[in-house]
Amino acid sequence: MLKLDGFDHCCIGTVERFGQNTVLCYDLELVIKELMSQGMTNNEAYEYFHFNILGAWMGEGTPCFLKRENYEEQEHMEQADEKGGFNCL
Repeated sequence: MLKLDGFDHCCIGTVERFGQNTVLCYDLELVIKELMSQGMTNNEAYEYFHFNILGAWMGEGTPCFLKRENYEEQEHMEQADEKGGFNCL
């Protein structure tokens, strides 16, 4: 398993999938908060994360990132989108 240096407190566990290696799982919001604590704005932190962390494939041991969402809220937003409402993502 590969880990992100300096983000140990953002690691929330591991993820297992049939036929694949177990990988570390990081809380996305904690990663963003850590980047912001290093002086980045929210937008800069998300941009840095997407380009330099999420976009850095390091092989089968590459960590995953959990974006916590309220299932009921997500379902409501998807239904509104299907009716021509707003887009949630």
